[in-house]
Amino acid sequence: KMLVAILLAPGLRPPPVLPRCSAARCCADASRQMSEIQQMVAAQPVVVYSKSWCPYCTECKELLDSIEQPYTVVELDQRDDGEAVQAALLSLTRQRTVP
Repeated sequence: KMLVAILLAPGLRPPPVLPRCSAARCCADASRQMSEIQQMVAAQPVVVYSKSWCPYCTECKELLDSIEQPYTVVELDQRDDGEAVQAALLSLTRQRTVP
């Protein structure tokens, strides 16, 4: 992410910052994501939340392949809702990083 500083002339006020979505919708989306994660983890013996470019994720998947452990992979960077899923994972696990 990039931090952008905006300098305003004296007396000018910055435009209001509008939320991306309503609070109710955000809460509903977060709740839906957490429910989806919990259902997947309950239904699968091993679930790897990954990003396709992450070397640690690749290493994890290669290790599971080498011991012939079946697993389900969720590539967060290839999902439209990947950021929301990662935010839900943070809420559930207190970890932001993958795998």
